[in-house]
Amino acid sequence: MQSMKKRVGVLLGGLSAERDVSLESGRNVVMKLFTSQKYTPIPIFVTGTVNDIQTFIIPIKLLLQDNADEIFRRIKENEINNFQLDNELTCIKNKYSCTISISNIIPISFEGMKNVIDFAFIALHGIPGEDGTIQTIFDGLKIPYNGSSADVAKLTMNKYLTNRKLHQNGINVANQYVVNINKWNDNKYKELTQIEESIKFPMIVKPVDDGSSYGVVLISNEKQLIDYIDVAFMNRKLTDELRNEFGLTKNTYIPFHMDILIEDLITCENANKLIEISCGLITDYSNIDKRYIVFNPSETVTNNNILSLEEKFLSGEGQNLTPANFVDDIERNIKINQDVKNVMTNVATILNIDGYARIDAMVKIFINYIEVWIIEINSLPALTHATCLFHQAAIDGYTPLDLIEKIIDNGFKKFKIN
Repeated sequence: MQSMKKRVGVLLGGLSAERDVSLESGRNVVMKLFTSQKYTPIPIFVTGTVNDIQTFIIPIKLLLQDNADEIFRRIKENEINNFQLDNELTCIKNKYSCTISISNIIPISFEGMKNVIDFAFIALHGIPGEDGTIQTIFDGLKIPYNGSSADVAKLTMNKYLTNRKLHQNGINVANQYVVNINKWNDNKYKELTQIEESIKFPMIVKPVDDGSSYGVVLISNEKQLIDYIDVAFMNRKLTDELRNEFGLTKNTYIPFHMDILIEDLITCENANKLIEISCGLITDYSNIDKRYIVFNPSETVTNNNILSLEEKFLSGEGQNLTPANFVDDIERNIKINQDVKNVMTNVATILNIDGYARIDAMVKIFINYIEVWIIEINSLPALTHATCLFHQAAIDGYTPLDLIEKIIDNGFKKFKIN
């Protein structure tokens, strides 16, 4: 007799500016799980607001729409037949889920998910997936999920607090300054003076608590700094002229935030070489104690100073060299690779990361040593086709499905569910 597959609700979409990347990640996870002998995917679209999160089981034909906003539009237009929904929910609840045959959009509460899914795969980026909100809900419902706990997710979402904790534990991070909207609006020129006393041009500015590369800009002078902060605090509109000034692509924008993070640009200085890397890892619960499996890092390549969201996660938009080529000498390259992985293990241990993660960093290579400077930690990294995480895992023998199943397996083990 065939063993029962566990039902995995894949949460995708979301509320943040990265909802389209989340859709790509979730769609990829769903499609890979359709070939799994252990798990059956149920796509669950997340929308609404922070105070009113709405979730819908969606059919595959809707999952294949171009973007998250189009799915939301279809949901808003949908006319629901309650009798059909009852039948289809019953179908999902049975042993061999018939997700592929689901034809309607089915609204479902988090409470209702307890009877429909065995595991929640959070493929959300930004709020409410990476800030601990969803994790807290699932903790209360005792639904196991992928990734780190709510408190770790909340910490790593805040790039300032994360780097301060790493700095306190001896990890290299950039000097940082946080600009608050109230202080800025009260006296922007006083804030400017304090910023320029702490951080020198050129500098990096970005939201304190948004995901990945969204809103990250290299600022070269005071005018650009004022323009950026005014746009971020919505004291000005982002015009095409300003978009060009900040080097933003046509479809990107600077999201509104209450706090803006400003930090030193990490440069080569007196090192022989400086490269940007991205390093994935997963946790392993095969033994009694949790351990980290750190993959070989990828070297990130961009035509601009800042790697864009599209370059990181969308096919054909960027380039990752996996494994990274730190130096030409083979033996030293192997040693540097291991040294970098050791730092990543230390970072994951300090932050108590679970499940899987991606850590972005700059590596300064000197004649006899290296320095690893941490940029940010992604506690729920993207799992799009183009993500470097799959490339790195492949070197260690994992197919994309293997990696996704490993993440789910570890989630069950973390919550001590067989």
